[in-house]
Amino acid sequence: MPTYRYDARNDKGVALHGVIEEESEAKAIAILQERGLLLTKISLNVSAVKSKRVTTRHKRVKQKDLLFFLNNLAVLLDAGIPIIRALEIISEQVASQRLSQIVLDIKNDINAGNTLKEAMLKHPRYFPSFWSFVIEASEASGTLSKGLMHLGKNLEINIKIKSKVVSATAYPALVLLVTLGAGVIFMFKVIPTFAKLFQSFNAKLPAFTLFVISISDFLRNYFLWIAALIAAVVVALRQYFSTPGGRRILDQTLLSTPILGAAVSDVIHARTNIILATLTRSGLNLLRCLEIAAHTSGNTLFREGLNTASVEVQKGKALNVALAENPIFSTMMIQLVMIGEESGRLPDMFEKIAVHYEGQIDTTITRLSTLIEPVSIVFAALIVGPLVVAMYLPLFNIANLVKH
Repeated sequence: MPTYRYDARNDKGVALHGVIEEESEAKAIAILQERGLLLTKISLNVSAVKSKRVTTRHKRVKQKDLLFFLNNLAVLLDAGIPIIRALEIISEQVASQRLSQIVLDIKNDINAGNTLKEAMLKHPRYFPSFWSFVIEASEASGTLSKGLMHLGKNLEINIKIKSKVVSATAYPALVLLVTLGAGVIFMFKVIPTFAKLFQSFNAKLPAFTLFVISISDFLRNYFLWIAALIAAVVVALRQYFSTPGGRRILDQTLLSTPILGAAVSDVIHARTNIILATLTRSGLNLLRCLEIAAHTSGNTLFREGLNTASVEVQKGKALNVALAENPIFSTMMIQLVMIGEESGRLPDMFEKIAVHYEGQIDTTITRLSTLIEPVSIVFAALIVGPLVVAMYLPLFNIANLVKH
């Protein structure tokens, strides 16, 4: 996080000098003003930025590494540091070994005469395609640092959304994994051991126990065939869902599923609107922004809806009217877009929509977790419970045989 040096006076007129660490200059100013200080000067503490050289690095490029790259490049450029020197500083600071090398490659490409957009396009695996449009527009208008800040805000919201989704699904996924693991151990190890024990006593087994033992024998005897069949089905489904028709059915199913559909819709609303906020702030025209947002929405129905809205806007309709014709878009989004168009603050409204749905995701995911957690426990009990019962039922008969 960057640090800023400031000169200020308190309410008694006493001159103060200090350093504050904040995400941006605007936040630093806001905090100092909340303290009742009258600022006379504030500037980036560049010497502190340069001195923070990373000594231990990881190899992968994480989302937080990209956020660090965007925010720090924006801060350094805003402080008047040439882009070549700014990239050198960031390559020394970033915690990702791979991203450090990519930043140096970008620096070399710019030295060779390429723009930042052209240099970043050479690394599509790490930089989303819509970033290039924002950076191109920002470079053309001389507001590159602001464009990078907007991209940073976009990425920060996406990181928060992803974190919330992962935290909500972690517990059910763990329960499912443990349940499947327990089931495999029972079928391939425990049940065959018990079957041999029952056979040694010549005990008459209950029908349910015989049924479970037969399933265990079948799975062990035909394991490779079953595994091959499951793999074939998975590959076939992946192939099908990668087609336009299959993808549309999958997206429609996800959105129409109770509770889960609401969570998916909230995530897409948040991501789409923060992208629209970032693009419109960079100076791109609205039609181009809608086209890019549609391409990056990640959902067939939203992509179709945004493309249709773009066509209607081109014909002369207001964006809110065009969006209202498709039920995929929420009333909240349509109303705020209308306010943004009327007030001339459409980028701000897009951001408000994104922030609203980011908060809504918390509520929806909490409801989803409340439903999934007991269901996952019941599922585990229904899988493991009958297996345990099937193995223990004959033990009572064996105990009676031993007594007699």
